[in-house]
Amino acid sequence: EVFGLAGESGCGKTVTCLALLRLLPAATTVVLSGHAWFRGRDLLAMSPAELRAVRGAEIAMIFQEPSAAMNPLLTIQHQLEMPFRFHRDRSTENARLAKDPAPRIRELLDRVGLRDPDRVLRSYPHELSGGMLQRVMIAHALLLRPALILADEPTTALDVTIQAQVLDLLAELQRETGTSVVLITHNLNLIAQYAERAAVMYAGRVVEQGPALDLLRDPKHPYSRGLLDALPDLDAAQVPRPIAGSVPPPGRYPAGCRFRDRCPRAFEACITDPAWSQPAPGRKVACHLYEAVA
Repeated sequence: EVFGLAGESGCGKTVTCLALLRLLPAATTVVLSGHAWFRGRDLLAMSPAELRAVRGAEIAMIFQEPSAAMNPLLTIQHQLEMPFRFHRDRSTENARLAKDPAPRIRELLDRVGLRDPDRVLRSYPHELSGGMLQRVMIAHALLLRPALILADEPTTALDVTIQAQVLDLLAELQRETGTSVVLITHNLNLIAQYAERAAVMYAGRVVEQGPALDLLRDPKHPYSRGLLDALPDLDAAQVPRPIAGSVPPPGRYPAGCRFRDRCPRAFEACITDPAWSQPAPGRKVACHLYEAVA
């Protein structure tokens, strides 16, 4: 499936995906509790060698800032060939592709809209535009047909026409191969168009989740409602209403519901942590407003 993850900047969406692959700085990261299950294995309990076998081959990530994620000292061709060499012993298919990765690389460069693969392949990252680097990063993630792709704002640097093309490609490959996609985006319209299920994050926690269209048509959490009210509506004479305030930084979260200082419906119970409620079939929301109907 395609699973959408929405929320303002600073809510923890990218950190969540980096934590799954244990790419957060080791010196400042501590796993206090919990698990991250993938195909029956706990990613948080894997050895470094086990995790290296998963990264790129079984779980790939499309980073939001490709210029920072790519090595400035290596050509694009060298960087696109590296996954085949690194994972060639993992499967017969990888070994076959490692012998001659050029056809697979050129196929994907063409499918993400790069029409001059020879120039792209011999270029260094600084010689390509941000949009071209973003498309290279998407092709890089798809090389070994991973089971899961973590797509962190995968179309940030692309114009609207290419955005649709790239997301249609991701959706097409997801259907062809059975690959799952976690789609991180600020654009709720993209979640409505491409995601089967969705979750809304606020201050490091998921506050609502359920079928994507149901969540967007009838949001239950006041924060989800606020995100939708902040969107411009060209078909209605409704002025966007931004949410007052900003996401608190880690270490300054309020006690209880972390949204309560910005919530127009906050009341006394919000000083305690809300439990999960099910206000409708398939829907979950962490809000005291719904505890009576749980």
